[in-house]
Amino acid sequence: MTSPLVSTTTLAFAAITAVAHAVLAGWVYRDAESREVDATPWVVATLLTGVLGAGGYLLVGRD
Repeated sequence: MTSPLVSTTTLAFAAITAVAHAVLAGWVYRDAESREVDATPWVVATLLTGVLGAGGYLLVGRD
């Protein structure tokens, strides 16, 4: 049986991660649109992988 602390900690970590991914995806979207780049693949990658997707956008997507 798990303790409530473990469940609460796991939920908090998941919520913080989801918010961070959403914030990064928002930044990627705004930046890609301002550069007239198709934002869709980069936003999806960032939502799914977080920093890896945003980093990929910074290295490859910002021509």
